[in-house]
Amino acid sequence: MLASKAHELIKELDRSQDASIPPHNMETIRFCQLESNELYRQNHEDVQSVINQSDQTLLPTIALRHAAIQRIKRCLLTYSYQRLNKIKRLRWTTGSILTESIKNNLSLNELDFFSNYNQTLSSYMRSIGNNHSLDLLSYTQPPKKLHVHVKCLIDYGPYEALDGTTFNLTLNSEHFVMTSDAEHLIQKKIVEHICQMPSDSKKKREAQKKAVGKQRYQQKKSTTASLTTNDDENNDERENDDEEVNDEEPTTTTTTTTTKTTTVKESTNGLSNGSTNDAAMAEDANVKSLIQNMDVLTMVEKMNTDARSCTGVLGSHPHGRDVHIHQFSLSFWGQEILADTEFEMNCGRRYGLVGLNGSGKSTMLACLGNREVPIPEHVDIFYLSREMAPLNKSALQCVMEVDKERIRLETEAERLAAHNDDENFQE
Repeated sequence: MLASKAHELIKELDRSQDASIPPHNMETIRFCQLESNELYRQNHEDVQSVINQSDQTLLPTIALRHAAIQRIKRCLLTYSYQRLNKIKRLRWTTGSILTESIKNNLSLNELDFFSNYNQTLSSYMRSIGNNHSLDLLSYTQPPKKLHVHVKCLIDYGPYEALDGTTFNLTLNSEHFVMTSDAEHLIQKKIVEHICQMPSDSKKKREAQKKAVGKQRYQQKKSTTASLTTNDDENNDERENDDEEVNDEEPTTTTTTTTTKTTTVKESTNGLSNGSTNDAAMAEDANVKSLIQNMDVLTMVEKMNTDARSCTGVLGSHPHGRDVHIHQFSLSFWGQEILADTEFEMNCGRRYGLVGLNGSGKSTMLACLGNREVPIPEHVDIFYLSREMAPLNKSALQCVMEVDKERIRLETEAERLAAHNDDENFQE
């Protein structure tokens, strides 16, 4: 079959993985070149025969050979172009230094191309920075959030963002701006980024909770040890009193012994109380830090609530078990997430949200959890936006306290039971 070897080159490159590059098949490329030259020679002879002898029967054969030559040419160009694209991706994924296994799979011309591309990329990164180069390899993934939290460092004045919105940048003022605008302002040292990534803040909160748990465990351990010491001292005191009564020693001796025992007891209690107070103070400091972090999260949630806007029309029956919302629209900081969408949740079904970071999953859940769209009151909603603040309660107690309807019914049942008991007592 004509141009079959050239097609094999494309299939060989397609079978390779994205992160790897196959060896440069120079043998097949030379075979394709020889095949193309032979087809061209045969066509040249037939064309001369047609011109000299006017033999029109050779024209279909000439056209077929010409199409085969063009196919071989396209396959070879595609093979070279795709290999060069893989070499470019290697520069962005593996860096400026290639491993020996990759070098062995490249030809000399491809190695020169990689070196030139590396130099061009490095010189470009050095040229776009003012006083320092900008490493483009550090920002190969899109941002997780469309907006970032920044704090203004100077009195800059009105600033117009790329989307056309205008806000006033004053000293120590905080704003939520788009990532593209934030990068521009941060480079000019007008603002600074003050919002940590969710993964870092989560790790910090977990570390603080572990520290609080450790402090509580040490406090319980020290309290148990002090109670044990006090019980032993009380037992020793009782034994001494019994011995004094049995031996009928003078009153002065008894008073002296009791005084010494009391002094030792007070000193021991002072040491235990001092260690307990230190542990309690450390625990209080950690708890206050956690509460402050929770307050910051609450403030951020309030700002997100103010920046969130949603509309919709309840399309299902007000007393039904299904929830259908027509023309459901949702926007966050002016960024449109949903527009005139049909939203349905049917009873007995389970639903999950799948999407990229920053696509609006949490914003949509917050909108539904806070009943910012028309949802019937008989539909119970339990929305967990973040972790609970540190409390001396178990997880089961925290979950049970969320169910306000159950708490109301239990309170009503206790009131009725107490009322019935009062009536029975009066009878």
